[in-house]
Amino acid sequence: MCLRNDEPGVCEYSEITERNKNMRDRSGNLVFGAANICSHFFTTEFLVKFIKEEGGNLPFHIARKAIPTIDEAGRPFKPSQPNGIKMEMFIFDIFAFAENVKCLMVPRASEFSPVKNKPGVGKMDAPDVARADVNRYHISLLKSAGYQISTTAPQGRGAVSMEFNESSFTEQTLKDFSRLNSFGAPKFVLVYGAYVDDGSGRRESWCPDTTTAMGLINKELKDVFANGTYFMLKLPVERQGYKGNPQHPYRLNKHLKITGVPTLYLWHSDGPLNALTLDDTGCQNASKISHFFRYARAITAPNVEISPLVSYDGEGLQLIESILKKRSHEEKNHDRVIYPPVEI
Repeated sequence: MCLRNDEPGVCEYSEITERNKNMRDRSGNLVFGAANICSHFFTTEFLVKFIKEEGGNLPFHIARKAIPTIDEAGRPFKPSQPNGIKMEMFIFDIFAFAENVKCLMVPRASEFSPVKNKPGVGKMDAPDVARADVNRYHISLLKSAGYQISTTAPQGRGAVSMEFNESSFTEQTLKDFSRLNSFGAPKFVLVYGAYVDDGSGRRESWCPDTTTAMGLINKELKDVFANGTYFMLKLPVERQGYKGNPQHPYRLNKHLKITGVPTLYLWHSDGPLNALTLDDTGCQNASKISHFFRYARAITAPNVEISPLVSYDGEGLQLIESILKKRSHEEKNHDRVIYPPVEI
């Protein structure tokens, strides 16, 4: 929201310079920090008047898009860079024609959780994230009304960390961690190069990738979970017995299947969300690590765990579809089949 030629308006994010986007006031706040969330209320009288007097005409905005097309051979082609121009009109440009405009600044947590991406694990602004936001909001309403929300998760206390070395790790370790009731707090598994004494009293990992990744991971954990809780199962890997050994138990484990260290997982009751797992290469990318933890935080809420099967990702839907097809086939070949309910 801003004033444009002394008239109220909205400056589209694609039309503002980088300098103005990041401009700060003396208090360190963004100068242009009143984001428009498109929750607009207009009187019918005003809209009718606008159509009669202005013909309903609004200015066009230029949007440069990567538009699917065909190549020189006539084959479908999806460009990675913008190749076309789309002309768009925005409803907020009508503000300039109004005589009375009021702007309310509201907290994001209670007012805004957009769904503008198609469903899928790891996607922000998607159905799973919005659903968790709604859960969080209603839990906050219950708490503000005096209700006690039952939880054993140490909300607001940061990390709950567990570490198992290779000699104490068993298949049961992961089973117990999967069954751990975190009451909605995200659960992570981190496999990394073990730390050893370098001879001068300092402890360093034998794995350079681990050293780099740990700095990035710890920074994002501190930023994202400053006032939240998470559970972390740490599995250090000793160099001896791992390097060049295709039979290492972490390589063979059906859930871990590591191809390098470090590897970071977001864990649910059925194991890792494989689509979100960061391998040794991904753990060197600050942007990917940031997205990993922010997404994990976004889809979780106290007392709420969102199952990967119930999330709206294609894998979950395909599994449900396969169950229904199997039932349909069996019903055609049997007079009567009684099934227990499917838990999803």
